[in-house]
Amino acid sequence: MAYRLKRFFLWFALLKKRLYKKKSFIVLLLCVPLLVVGLSVVASRSEGVVNVALYLEDPTDPVTADIMEKVRDNGSVIGFTECSSRAEAMRRVTYGPADAAWIIEKNLGGAMYRFAKGYDAGIKCVTVVEREESTALMLAREKLSGALSPYLLREAMKEYVRENIALEDDLTDEELNEFFDDSYGEEDIFDFEYSSGSDASRENDLNYLLVPLRGLLAVMIVLCGLAVGMYYVQDNDSQTFYRITRRKRPILEAGYQLSGVTSISAVVLVSLYIGGVGVNPLTEIVSLAVYALAASAFCILVRRLCGTVGRLSAVTPVLIVALIAVSPIFFTISGMKPVQMLTPVYYYLNSIHNPIYLLWMLLYAAVCGGLSLVHARLTEKV
Repeated sequence: MAYRLKRFFLWFALLKKRLYKKKSFIVLLLCVPLLVVGLSVVASRSEGVVNVALYLEDPTDPVTADIMEKVRDNGSVIGFTECSSRAEAMRRVTYGPADAAWIIEKNLGGAMYRFAKGYDAGIKCVTVVEREESTALMLAREKLSGALSPYLLREAMKEYVRENIALEDDLTDEELNEFFDDSYGEEDIFDFEYSSGSDASRENDLNYLLVPLRGLLAVMIVLCGLAVGMYYVQDNDSQTFYRITRRKRPILEAGYQLSGVTSISAVVLVSLYIGGVGVNPLTEIVSLAVYALAASAFCILVRRLCGTVGRLSAVTPVLIVALIAVSPIFFTISGMKPVQMLTPVYYYLNSIHNPIYLLWMLLYAAVCGGLSLVHARLTEKV
């Protein structure tokens, strides 16, 4: 038994060494950290995906300063360009690079007080001018509304207390503000957790540009697996493995595939922590190990169905684009779950926070492996 294990690991190491001699495989491995470093650099920049021309009519107003601090602290979705006048802000939207202009009216606290009292239904707190409508701009407006709402709620609360609650002594504004801050303060009213029960609050601190990183790296593993499949076909056609009997060919094929996929999986593991999206090390290692099996089985099945390097080369770009579009990497499309379940990426992304998907991923690998063996028997090809 020990001899067989030693021989297996020797063959596995030799297959890895063979792959490392291929320049294109090394390039694929290097693309992983380059992708992570590139996304991290972009995420660290302050411009954001929405550029807002900002004009503060009264920069010294404490309410205005507090609201802008909250908006700026909400990640880097919004990049601000401060303007010296209302006209400049409008001009940047009309002719310049700004996507929107936010004009914060003077005496913002007083304006919100009058709005809460209902003195002037047409009072303006913030003027927003946009060149066009987009999802990113809608998100930016939601962030602005979220920063404004606590002040409006506080003014509404003070008005309600004064008009509807009988108190022996009238409370001052400072006392009511202190009560509101102590009662509601800065704490989140939502408790985020995954379906498995694990805490999801860490995701709030993750830069939005790094959210799809794990999914993109999972697709990179599949891409590498397909490339390894092409190398196998080339080596097989050149009679490199002619001494391997037909009965042992499936084992050789699986070892060849795993030798490449495990290599890029190791690089992905390190890259996840470089990008700051890695979770518990044990969870990452187990999930990637099982995913390596599932991705290898998937790639072997795709290679068998394609048959030749030419067909596999033609199918690979289409398949990678389809994986990115279908898998829950950037967004989840309603009704697409049956299609997503045909890809290994779906199971891997869900397994990070829900261990039951590890079992589904093993079952997926077994199904793909079984289909590959059936195809081999029917076609009598390896």
